[in-house]
Amino acid sequence: MAVFARKASGLAKEASLFDAFALGFMNGGIGGGLWTMHSWGLYTFPGGNMVLASIITMFLTVCGVSLAWGILGGSMPRSGGDYVYNSRVVHPALGTATSWVQGVFTQLAWMWLLAPLVASPGVSILAGALGIPYEMIEFFDTTAGMFLVATIAMVIAFLVVLAGLKSYLWAQKICFILGMAGVVIGLLLITFTPQEVFIAKWDAVAAEYGSASYQEMIAYASEAGFAPNTWNWVSTFGLVPSVTWSVSYGFYIGYIGGEIKRPERNILMAQLLSALVPSLICAWAGYLFQNNLGYEFMGAVAYADNEAPEWYAMPFPANWANFAAILTDNIVLKFFIGAQFIFFNWLYLPISFIVFTRVLFAQALDQIGPRWFLDLSPRFNSPVKLYTLFFILAEAFLTHYCFFPEWLGGISIEVLDAIVVWGIIGIVCMLFPFVKKVRHIWDASPHRWKGLAVLSGIVSLTLTTIMVWAFYTSPALGGINFQWSMVFIAVIAAAILWYWGWRWKRAKEGIDVTLAFKELPPE
Repeated sequence: MAVFARKASGLAKEASLFDAFALGFMNGGIGGGLWTMHSWGLYTFPGGNMVLASIITMFLTVCGVSLAWGILGGSMPRSGGDYVYNSRVVHPALGTATSWVQGVFTQLAWMWLLAPLVASPGVSILAGALGIPYEMIEFFDTTAGMFLVATIAMVIAFLVVLAGLKSYLWAQKICFILGMAGVVIGLLLITFTPQEVFIAKWDAVAAEYGSASYQEMIAYASEAGFAPNTWNWVSTFGLVPSVTWSVSYGFYIGYIGGEIKRPERNILMAQLLSALVPSLICAWAGYLFQNNLGYEFMGAVAYADNEAPEWYAMPFPANWANFAAILTDNIVLKFFIGAQFIFFNWLYLPISFIVFTRVLFAQALDQIGPRWFLDLSPRFNSPVKLYTLFFILAEAFLTHYCFFPEWLGGISIEVLDAIVVWGIIGIVCMLFPFVKKVRHIWDASPHRWKGLAVLSGIVSLTLTTIMVWAFYTSPALGGINFQWSMVFIAVIAAAILWYWGWRWKRAKEGIDVTLAFKELPPE
């Protein structure tokens, strides 16, 4: 009787240490992540300190999430991420449930949000940086415009992953170089611009377009309670969820664990680097936003970006990149600063294609799911049928967003997802050294550090607690936290039924699927 659906996965080791690091780093999308930090962060928790929040998030991620995923990934170097880890250490029903939340539903939910963001605010940020009048690009903020751009972005992503992992890795390198060029140029311009010079430039543009001046922005936002003149610790911890957008999503590396060269070294190193590097960038940017642009002003920016008051009439979104763009007259620099959001945001799409397929592929390898999930293209060695399935489902999801946009839905997805991929994984990593049935895996691990495994779990749970506290106590999130909670519970229930249904079906075929979970899947 065959324990696994095939003797080898068929997936090749094609990703280097840099490729693995870049996947984790780019999945944080630092260009867009700086926006979520100063916009969503200061809107949901006015009075937060962006520098301290970046340092706190760095510690909690490097010593928690990244370490836990690195230990588990280096010990079980197979594609499939949390599905592989949880199903072996605890129970396959748990592995199926968590992987459906993260690898299946959440990837579709990210497409629901992130594909349309390529258009709005992506096109608006680029046009604003280049000085293109809003009237010329207004279409891209409409339902039809968002749907058109999101669909084109999805098609391009589909074609990239269809050609195989190597094709994606090349696209990743290009987006990394172009995106980081824009971020570094923008932050350097702000670094070397005194606050009084920025205020003068801001007021000049505001006067031209009839928008609120620098001081008027602060005054209007203060009346609404969104431009405090000092920070506090409660709001600083409340900023952590928005900073994790850039810092804490390197764990996606684990979903291609079986395709990374020298996994015993590279998976853990890539996990740690993908958290450390963006943390330092966030801290640098946070310092600039609070000092060179102004702390009260950034609170006003958060209010303007989320509430769209009439007094904000600037020809660009209330976004850090557009503020940097007004500091130079060089059109090439303006382009890079404005386009970085699109480069980072678009790469989320092929990454989600990859994660979705690797999770379902890993489940099918364990006989949980239809066997066509394992079909690979002979030409490109890629799961074409699963990619096609994801494209169809994602197109349906993004269509819903285009008609019913909800920016803050991103925080909802992120926080509830964190319970699964940070909290539960933290517990699993703590259990890993002590669970008898996986002792043979632990003994063969290159990372046999019981103390660090326990530490990573405790720190991961600390981060998860902060995320949940912020999500359920922020007045700005209103009732959407309840709605998303119900959706996630429904997904978990469906996943557990999926596992037991396939286990029953395989038993009818004379296959005991429980035998597969006593060892690692084939490479």
